[in-house]
Amino acid sequence: MCGRNTKLVVTAIEGSQMNVCENCSRFGKVLGEKQITEKKPARKKLPEIEKSFEMIDRDFARIVKEARDRLGLEQHQLADKIAEKESVIHRIEAGLLEPPIKLAKKFEIALRIKLIVLYTDEPANKVNFKSEALTIGDLIKGKK
Repeated sequence: MCGRNTKLVVTAIEGSQMNVCENCSRFGKVLGEKQITEKKPARKKLPEIEKSFEMIDRDFARIVKEARDRLGLEQHQLADKIAEKESVIHRIEAGLLEPPIKLAKKFEIALRIKLIVLYTDEPANKVNFKSEALTIGDLIKGKK
């Protein structure tokens, strides 16, 4: 109960059988002794680095505005359709506010567009600096 790292005693306390130190055993009925075994600390797994994630298309403002216009909707009508404020629609179409993923999904459904792109983190092209034919232009282009 107290967490002391000493010899443990098996004790019945309020209907539960517990391994407690001798000092805490006074709170119940001693049933026997138990030797403490040294526990190795649990190894923590390092979180796996996510190699791909969802991003909003950089041209989100134009995509949303053109899709809304194509469907003949006013900003307030679109706002009602996706349960958002008209001011949010206005700010997104003006490029002042990037929609969060959840809102972008609403736009995708309501306007039948693609706003969310899957970005995959790939290793950068490695340049062979020992190549005799390597030029500064090759470095800029990322020649392999």
